[in-house]
This record gives sequence, structure tokens and C-alpha cells, in this order.
Amino acid sequence: MIEQSNKEGIAIDRSKPPRNMPLPEMVWPVVVQQPIEWAGGLLPVDLIEGGEQDLVRVEWQFSAGSWHESKPLLAALTNRMLQEGSVGHNSKQIAEQLDYYGAYLHHEGGVHRSMVGVYCLGKHLEAVLPLVWEIIFQPTFPEHELKTTIQNRLQELSVSRNKVSVLSRNRLMGLLFGPQHPYGYSTREEDLLSVTVDDLRAFHQQFYTVDGLRLVVAGGNTHQALLKLQRSCPTELPKGNHPVMSESNRPVKPEGDHLTTSGDINPSFQSSGNNSRHPQDKSLATYPPVDQKMNGESATQNDQPAHEESAMQEDRVKHSGQLPQWQRVEKADATQHALRLGRTAPTRTHPDYPALEVLITLLGGYFGSRLMKNLREDKGYTYGVGAAIHSRVMSGWISISTEVGASVDHEARAAIIHEMNRLCEEHVSLEELNRVKAYLEGSLRSAFEGPFSPADRLSDVQVFGLDFSYYQRYLVTLRNIQPEQLQALATTYLRPETFTAVIAGGTETD
Repeated sequence: MIEQSNKEGIAIDRSKPPRNMPLPEMVWPVVVQQPIEWAGGLLPVDLIEGGEQDLVRVEWQFSAGSWHESKPLLAALTNRMLQEGSVGHNSKQIAEQLDYYGAYLHHEGGVHRSMVGVYCLGKHLEAVLPLVWEIIFQPTFPEHELKTTIQNRLQELSVSRNKVSVLSRNRLMGLLFGPQHPYGYSTREEDLLSVTVDDLRAFHQQFYTVDGLRLVVAGGNTHQALLKLQRSCPTELPKGNHPVMSESNRPVKPEGDHLTTSGDINPSFQSSGNNSRHPQDKSLATYPPVDQKMNGESATQNDQPAHEESAMQEDRVKHSGQLPQWQRVEKADATQHALRLGRTAPTRTHPDYPALEVLITLLGGYFGSRLMKNLREDKGYTYGVGAAIHSRVMSGWISISTEVGASVDHEARAAIIHEMNRLCEEHVSLEELNRVKAYLEGSLRSAFEGPFSPADRLSDVQVFGLDFSYYQRYLVTLRNIQPEQLQALATTYLRPETFTAVIAGGTETD
């Protein structure tokens, strides 16, 4: 026994872990919705107070993602080019003015949304905000800056093409959603070279408008920041008229071009006659919750376990052990092979999603996961392996990925399938489940720490029409989920034959 005394002189046995202490109840952030006025009406603003420091972040969020673009890369390049020149400042002057006040501009062109934000000390916010409004709503998109940006992206693309991890990801997403779908698209050289300044200006004029704009103010003393935001707001802002995402413009099921991988949905993306990448009058199939398909009770409730239904149990046994068909991306000189499996899955709005996060974390979502123990600790096939569930507005997907030595890729594939089947066929032990629960609750608490983290968590779910109550429901599910419920989810979402599998590296003869 290893003993050590604490400051009171009481012996402590260091060979035993400290006993678990109950965690305090989570204190959920408060969102104050307080619009600001401009000449055309009101702009919605979310205030999320965080911290006592005089540090503020203001974000402008637009419905201006790649979902809405008429040709590839317009959303990302338009967002990237905003800070390269405005009507009153060139890129050098913008950088110098932000640096003078210690402000930092960040931006992101996403799939459904694009965003521009500024971090700044509260005392300098009033001096910085007019410049940010100008950058966002009055950019000039200089030709020489666009050429430089495109050249940089081409160099990045050239480097990434040699990485088996990138090759496998691009192929998998193209198979799941279709290569022209915003979820399945991967950057091509010819698409970069085809983008013009006029393209960017047209996209900006249509989508960087007050329609769909939401402002988020986070940090210390947000009410003072709101007043400064109100005073700095221009009297004239562009209005727009672009499609709002709805049931009538979702991705569609393919008619033969792309692999069906889940047995439930496989959204594709078709261009309309006006060369728009936005789908027209299509609908996306939905997932019945596990509770409806199994026994009419919620998969996160502690009622009659679904796995006890004999007919369903026989179906699981029949399916277990079947293998996905592996799609090869050839790269003969690769010393490592990238393995990636995936299938479509529900989004955050689906009742199964919180419990699926628990299941996928147990499979491969943290260092103590089953995949990590098998492929890294027990067999030494890889330095790292992971599984994750992803959610965008119109579809989610599950992914499993790793890189292994070329000599053990067959063994690694078998080990991954083995762990997927185990979760379909066996109950998780309470000890293992409690360990995952503790990890995920700790991660959730960490995700809300800091002055800006609560605002990030709100943005993560707001695009789905959700609010902080989503995380409250997630925590209830996390604390109450039982092994039999995880097995029911696994038999629905982790059957190997429902996955598309890609291997990047080697050749077809390997």
C-alpha cells in the first residue's frame, strides 16, 4: 500500500482512486432576446452573459451557406473574401485597424449558415463595430485578392490529395450523399478556377442581407455591448429574398447513381434547370424512432426493453456478422491505409439522437472506447481510431475512421466489424456504461465553460430550431439510459451491412 499524509496528518492510500463525489447541478445559461432598431425595422439579437472580464464577441449569422450557392465554393470564398477589402479600407488597412484595437475578426462559410464575428475589449468595441459593419455589408472583392486566395487554396488542395485520410473521407461522403450534394462535395481544382469576382458579388448581394440575419452578443457586460451595437448600426442595410429551407427543398433519394447504405435514406442532390445546386420540391425520408419500431416506448425510458422481443432478436442474429463492401481509393505508394465507414443517421431533432451519442462514444468516441482498446491497446494496429455522429440540418451520419499499416488493414477491418457486432449482440456492462456516462457529462460541462462557449453551444442547435433545452434533455437521457436500450439502438444503427466502407491506399489487387 502506498501511503501519504494530507495536511491534517491523515494517511491516504494512493493505490486506490479517490471516491466519486456528486456533481453540482448544472446551471444553464440565460439567453436574453433584445432586438436593435434600424431604418427598416428590427434585427434580432441574442445576449448571453459570460464572465466578468471586459471581453465581448459579436457575431453576424446569415443563411448564406453552400446549401444556397449556384456553383461550388461561392459560400466559402465569399465569406473568406469579406476582409480583403471594403469601400473604405483595403485589406492592409483593415488588418492594421483591427490590430490597433487588439480586435480579432473570425469568419466561417458553412453548409447552411455563414458567420462573421469580432472579439474585442468592451472599451474598444464602439470604435471597431463601424469597420465590421462595413466589411460585412460593403465589401469590394478585389480581383488580385481573389487570385491570391484561389492560389492558396489550390496549394492546400495539392497537399491534401496525397493524404489517405482526406481521400477516404472525400470518397465516403460522395458515396453517402452524392458528389454534387453540399454534404458530399469535395473541392475540385476546376471549380476553384471558375469562380469570378462577379460570382462573389452576386452571391453576397443575394444572401448577405437582413433576411435571416441573427446577431449574437456574448461575453462580459453584454447590455453595454448591445447599446454600442445599436449606435453603430447603419441606417441602410440590404434586404433580400432568397429561399428559406423547408420540407419542399430537402435532399432527395437517388434514382440509381449513388450507393444506398443505410436501408433508410440516402439523400442525393440534383441541380435544377437554372444551374442551382439547391434542390427543388424534393423531400428527405425520415427515420422512425427506435421506440416506434421496437415496442412503442421511448428508447430512453426504463420500460420493457426492446431487445426482448423474440422476432426482433432473431432478425438481429440473422444480420450479425455480415460485412460491408469496401470501396477502394487506389494509392499504391501509401505506407498506411485509411479505413473509413459511414452511414446516414438522424439529426439532432430526432428522439434517438441523444442516446446515439452515448452509443457512438462507447464504440469509438473517447480514449477508453472499445475501438481504441481493441485496435490500439490490444493489437497495436494504429495510434488512433474513432467513431462519431455528425448532424446537419437535413441529415446526420455516423463515421468510423482510422489509419493502419498496409500489412494489417485486413485485420483492422475485421476488428472494427467485430466491435460493431458485439454492441448489436451483447449488453454493455454497467461499469463500462457508467464510465462513458461520467466522461460525457464531464464533456458537456466543459463545453459550457468560458465566456463564449455557451453562445457556441446555442449556435450549434439553433440552426435546428432548438435551444438550450436540447442539452437538458440530452443530460436526462445520458443519466438514465440502460444497456438494453443501447443494444436496441445498435441493432438499428450499427449493423455492419448498413454501412458504406472505404479504404484509401494500396491497389485493387491488395
